[in-house]
Amino acid sequence: MARLTLVRRLILLAVVTLIAAWTVTAALFYMRADPAGASLRPAPERIAAIARLVDGLAPSDRALALDAIATPALRPRILGALDADMPADAREPETDLSDSYARTLAGRPFRLVATTRGLIRRYPALTYPRREALQFRIGLADGSALLIETTGAAAFSPLGLPLGVTTGLIGSLIAVGAVLVMLKEIRPLLRLAEAVDRIDLSDADAVLPDVRRSAPEIRSLVAAFERLQRRLSGLLAARMAMLAGISHDVRTFATRLRLKVEAIPDPAERERAVADIAT
Repeated sequence: MARLTLVRRLILLAVVTLIAAWTVTAALFYMRADPAGASLRPAPERIAAIARLVDGLAPSDRALALDAIATPALRPRILGALDADMPADAREPETDLSDSYARTLAGRPFRLVATTRGLIRRYPALTYPRREALQFRIGLADGSALLIETTGAAAFSPLGLPLGVTTGLIGSLIAVGAVLVMLKEIRPLLRLAEAVDRIDLSDADAVLPDVRRSAPEIRSLVAAFERLQRRLSGLLAARMAMLAGISHDVRTFATRLRLKVEAIPDPAERERAVADIAT
């Protein structure tokens, strides 16, 4: 398996950022494509017109009419009774919405229920506009009932959120994880900078950070600084040894010269020799 180097991690962070931007754009498209929730909340007049049409047809002709009316976002069918096949998660929507349809249906038996799932059921404010699927249950003259179900045009995840939003959230979590990994990789660099500031060639070697679990580039950088520290220490030791050798040679020569000058028997010659050496 290839190592996840620092370069690859930077590339991964950039790719995740782009994916997050794309998914947010897709989510905005899904939300703005139906800003008023028209596919989920059809006009009351349309519901009333469908009810009048189906009620005026013979039972044998209703199936054909319902097939002609059906769309991916609106699915009508006939029920034996108004409360037949009631979903387990059905709930009453806001009163104003139900009243607006009831007034248009002109006294027909009517019930409006909303079905939700996932996070939307627990936290309805997570979506905009509200994405509950609605069931319009309308009583017909022969005692049966017309059920009109609405569904959103956008695809939803098992959590009940649009796929774009779900993918964006996952991408954002991955991006946060990538940022945390990047911070973990950068921290040894900060410790390395502090260790370099503490380097004193006249003292013991500075302790560099432990980067055995870091990216290969970080390990190579710390190893290079460690080799540099050893080379500088070696150069300083060699310089001190060279200076010590030169000092020893100079002292030896000076001692020999002093002894030779002191061995001159003529005082005048000895003084001239001392004067020449001093100048």
